[in-house]
Amino acid sequence: MTYPTTIRVIDTETTGFLPDASMVEIAWTDLLVGDDGFAEIGETISHLLKPKHPIGLEAMAVHHITEAMVADAPMLGQLDPQPSIGSDYLAAHNADFDKGFYPVDREWICTLKCSRRLWEDAPSHKNGVLRYWLNLDADMDYDRTLPAHRAGPDSYVTAYLLERMLREVSLEQLVQWSREPSMLPRVNFGKHRGMKFADVPSDYLEWLVSDKCSMGADVKATARFHLGAK
Repeated sequence: MTYPTTIRVIDTETTGFLPDASMVEIAWTDLLVGDDGFAEIGETISHLLKPKHPIGLEAMAVHHITEAMVADAPMLGQLDPQPSIGSDYLAAHNADFDKGFYPVDREWICTLKCSRRLWEDAPSHKNGVLRYWLNLDADMDYDRTLPAHRAGPDSYVTAYLLERMLREVSLEQLVQWSREPSMLPRVNFGKHRGMKFADVPSDYLEWLVSDKCSMGADVKATARFHLGAK
């Protein structure tokens, strides 16, 4: 079988949040998509990076990458080849975060956005929760999932999540969903916190889409969608 399409599933670990942060690690796991639409998980490649900013303690407590570990690491621009070379698409769970640190000229697939479309009733759309909710572990190499919260293992888990998505919808559909605002399953603010957007009263949805409300694009797009469905 030939694999004409390479989706490079990226994960980054950082010193904190933009704008005053930079990467300390980048990793990727290729998802090789065959002529028949089926996909195969490729190898995982990971690089520690010398950041331009001090590593925040809260970030360090998550990924456990210390200043000493990256003191002699290369800068991102010194990697050869660069992470995007050889890919047709890039993918990440919450792609807006990762492409903020790695803004290259590629089409991105956001598995967070896509998971909210495919599995609205999941208990959470976090990567780790979906891994167990979908029983992805049944096919995984467990050793490749460790250590948790490092870029390499996280990219491997996301690659499996993306492979599951491709069993249910086309690559073109995932790309389209990734270009659009995220469809939020539940309200996470205000008097209707915790309620499914589908169950929110129409008058509240109308307020959300109005100029009187300053909520973000994802909230407004979700409210507009459910208004149209009522």
